[in-house]
Amino acid sequence: MAIKTWTGNDSASPTSFVEPDNWSDGVAPGAGDTLVFSANYNANCTSFLDAGTTAFTKIIVEEGFSGDIGTSS
Repeated sequence: MAIKTWTGNDSASPTSFVEPDNWSDGVAPGAGDTLVFSANYNANCTSFLDAGTTAFTKIIVEEGFSGDIGTSS
């Protein structure tokens, strides 16, 4: 169980939930992780959110986060 902060920093797939480089530690989230969408990284997270049925411990959207979370279509 780890805390995973969304950064959206991958140059090829910056909106992909499953792209490891979009997460602060370079590893995509897994079961039991806590997800953080921080105001420090306002990149959209809009693709591949339905890539699995993983259960996360928490999903935290900090005040000031202005990116989109969800599908882009």
